[in-house]
Amino acid sequence: MLEHEYAVAVEQRQEQWWSIFRGTNGLRTTIAFWPGLAQQCIGLKLFRTFGTYFFQQAGVSQPFTVKCITLSIQIATVLVNIVLVDNFGRRPLACWAVTISWVACCVVGVLGVTPDNQAKTYVFVLVACFWNIGMMTCGTVATTFNGEISSQLLRPYTAAFAVGITCVLGVIMDVFVLYMVNANQWNWGLKTSWFYAGIGFPAMVGMWLLIPESKGRSTAELDELFERKIKPWRFSQAETATERLVKSKE
Repeated sequence: MLEHEYAVAVEQRQEQWWSIFRGTNGLRTTIAFWPGLAQQCIGLKLFRTFGTYFFQQAGVSQPFTVKCITLSIQIATVLVNIVLVDNFGRRPLACWAVTISWVACCVVGVLGVTPDNQAKTYVFVLVACFWNIGMMTCGTVATTFNGEISSQLLRPYTAAFAVGITCVLGVIMDVFVLYMVNANQWNWGLKTSWFYAGIGFPAMVGMWLLIPESKGRSTAELDELFERKIKPWRFSQAETATERLVKSKE
């Protein structure tokens, strides 16, 4: 299989590392990094990295306790996803996870413009829990795309680029979040979620339009589906040459 890919790559002059940005390989590279990018755009740094600080600035009386609760939810979500990812597939889990987190950002943003009271704090913590479920589900599935979506020949380059671009965006968010939630800087408080709702919307739409279903597909089948330019949302229904061959021998 790898020899065939290399022969085709040489024929099409796409055997060099920069081929990850060209043609079908460019699409596969975009798919590989999109879930990680979507994580950053729906508030990964806000709710996870700076979660305790954000909860404190938002007026939660016991921010560290809430952070421990959300971390426990993250661990449980990862364990559950180990089972779900091969039973329900990558695409539905990833797409719905980002959608849930985006909705959570919108709800937190609404809370940011409502009067402060105890009920508001309870709702905020509850929504933060749902956001963490979505974020960790997306993160779990994102890891599978790094190893499955790219061609075998370009996999090291595609995976490295996907992780690298996510890290760069993460560093940028590290800086912005501190300004957004700091009472001595921009002091946005809960309204910071509107920022993530804004940049998270195109990321969420991109998930539904870009992310294919790779569950149960071999490398050869994925290569065929990409070469045939099958729409990502139709990958699970498309029949491949391998499947036809198996049926013919039954």
